[in-house]
Amino acid sequence: MAHPESVSVAAASLPDWSWATVMIVDDEEINRELLAEIAHRQGIGTVVLAQDGMDCLRKLESAVPDLIILDIVMPNMDGFTTCARIRAMPAWADIPILVQTALTTPQDVLACFEAGASDVVAKPMRPAELSARLRVHLENRRMVRALRDSHQRIQHEMQGAREMQRTLFPSPSLLDHLRGHLGLSVEGRVEPLDGVGGDIWGIHPLSDSQIAVMLADFSGHGLMAALNTFWLHAFVSKQSEAMRSPADFLRLLNGALRANLMRGHFATFFFGLIDLERDELHWSGAGAPKPVLLLGGEMHQLDTTGLPLGLTDRAVYSNHCVAFPPGAALLLFSDGLTDVATGSGQRLESHGLLERLRPFLDAHPNSGLDGILDAVIPPAHTELSDDTTAVWIRRQHGQKAERPDTRQLCLTGVEAESAWRGRRL
Repeated sequence: MAHPESVSVAAASLPDWSWATVMIVDDEEINRELLAEIAHRQGIGTVVLAQDGMDCLRKLESAVPDLIILDIVMPNMDGFTTCARIRAMPAWADIPILVQTALTTPQDVLACFEAGASDVVAKPMRPAELSARLRVHLENRRMVRALRDSHQRIQHEMQGAREMQRTLFPSPSLLDHLRGHLGLSVEGRVEPLDGVGGDIWGIHPLSDSQIAVMLADFSGHGLMAALNTFWLHAFVSKQSEAMRSPADFLRLLNGALRANLMRGHFATFFFGLIDLERDELHWSGAGAPKPVLLLGGEMHQLDTTGLPLGLTDRAVYSNHCVAFPPGAALLLFSDGLTDVATGSGQRLESHGLLERLRPFLDAHPNSGLDGILDAVIPPAHTELSDDTTAVWIRRQHGQKAERPDTRQLCLTGVEAESAWRGRRL
């Protein structure tokens, strides 16, 4: 082996490699010493020496290096086998391996890379070249480590945000109270696309006979959309009195979102007011998917015409009303549910949802939300393209549900608003 060339580098110009560990694997002691000297001159913090491939694998059990300098021709276990064994272990698979070899034919170099080498340098060794290659791979290792640490930190923070966002949804104790004392069964499921998302739903008892229910879907998904749900939850929690008129509440909320959302952001919204005393559902919509009402054995889609919240100050929202006696049920959902791809690759869409929902509820009228979602989205179709939320609300059977009042179902616009003003709570 040739003697090292003179390497003159000003100490002040050297990057800090004190964090790095380099393992040198060579069966010749003089080579190990020369390579170790080069590593120390580069400021490497820790150098581990291994006599051959077997020794290398043993020492990897206790010290995982940031770079391995590996000879190919060695007794007991050659460099090809050692390299392949390292790459076969998940804990070691991403360690950079710098192979040094006198086997320099194209076939030999290719064999090194096929075994898992990150780079190949030829013998006799040129210290300046080896130092440059060493710096490149350690810098890459530093960046990979920083990216991994950043990813883990983001994942940890996202998990924390997910747990915090879960606190925004109705508590089990509230849902138990609604079921046990008011005969109102409410189930909800939220599946964010990126750990946290822009969907939020809520239940707000205004009195023993009036229960407000809402579902919002903010544009986008991920952390930015999730932050909007926190703001919405804080705002809505202070608006109990305004909730007594669905359309007025949406107008109020639209103005607040116009003032607080980033430009280009918006939210679709459904707001309903269940009147247990009058057996009615009053509602207003802001571009939300049309909820499905199950009433008297028939299915209806509720009108949610209205611009999404936060787009313009000129948006108009209307009140609607329909019978909602014991035995009636309501399915609310965000558009992530109807955007799910079917087996044919097409989106489920609203008509597909109804086609799957109708026969299932005919056969299982008392099904819970999990059964409904399994029927609408078969287990094989679990990949979502957007945040997905579904809420299933049922009034317990205290009496036989009457058939729907067709006139109430069709009230829209000025007629619905006039009817609402006449019976304002």
